[in-house]
Amino acid sequence: MRDLLQALGADERLMLQLRGLYEQYGYRHTYVSNLEPYELFLNNKNFLKSDAIISFTDSYGKIMALKPDATLSIVNRVASERLDHFERVCYNEKIYRGFKEINQTGIELVGDIDSYCRIEVILLAVFSLQIISPDYLIDISHMGFVSALLDQVSDDLGLRVQIGQHIHQKNTHDLKKLLDGCDIAQEHKDRILQVPLLYGPFEKAMEAARALCVNPKMSQAVDELSKIWGVLKDITDVRKLCLDFSIINDLDYYNGVIFQGYIENAPQVVLTGGNYDNLMKKLGKQSGAIGFAVYLDQVRVPAEQPEEDEAVIRYQTEADIPDIFRQMGELAAKGARFRVEKEAE
Repeated sequence: MRDLLQALGADERLMLQLRGLYEQYGYRHTYVSNLEPYELFLNNKNFLKSDAIISFTDSYGKIMALKPDATLSIVNRVASERLDHFERVCYNEKIYRGFKEINQTGIELVGDIDSYCRIEVILLAVFSLQIISPDYLIDISHMGFVSALLDQVSDDLGLRVQIGQHIHQKNTHDLKKLLDGCDIAQEHKDRILQVPLLYGPFEKAMEAARALCVNPKMSQAVDELSKIWGVLKDITDVRKLCLDFSIINDLDYYNGVIFQGYIENAPQVVLTGGNYDNLMKKLGKQSGAIGFAVYLDQVRVPAEQPEEDEAVIRYQTEADIPDIFRQMGELAAKGARFRVEKEAE
């Protein structure tokens, strides 16, 4: 088995390690087709990380698409109607964003999602990052906190979206400019302007967030994060966990805890996940769901150097070729690693 693993590339071994982690925790591996009805992605464009979808008409006149994300395809198939039953699936799929092919791996937990489920999935996200790199960081937020604050402020959907975009970009300058032109109580403006600054170590950021709560839903979101923190602080490295309320995903799909993972020297986010019960409702499912995806195109796995005990057979132009293969056979029979190189004349 060791020799088989050594024969794989570094990125392939990483995918196997992640799959092994997920299967160890009871997630069954599943596959989905590269082709899906275009309608599935068209109706849920805001859930996707990119709107670059390659579509075409098949021989039956149906518009199909190369899947730009695996989560939609998977939960559309595996979602259980039984709320007392959890469905755990993991996957390793190729997705297509424009003409770029990306390896995406991850997990989906479908069912009656509770605090245990959220902690299990976040913990597996942490373990996934640990496998990829020791220099990782995971930022956690809660959609309910910002959503409930905006509910308190305005019913104007367009304004809420603009506010959310500025918070996500940590753009306090334009956020203040936007709020100054709105008919909103000054106390609410002051609270909103503090949201992009709610970032840092868990306990300190939670205290600051609790001080901003103005309704039960905001308090409930902070309580949920506090419960997650109470467990994670005893089983993982708390220095790698931060709260960041500027992480905002589409409210039509996400409704609870959301998170993003980073590793050193990676140009972008390598892991994203969260609670997306609202997506399940849009798909006509009764269950809730939480999961995450790892984007392996953002991970630079260093190639391993050959082992020191690797044998090298060198030959020249006029070498006895049968003798080369005899030497190779002897080494292979011993189970040794070797390679053949042409020697400079």
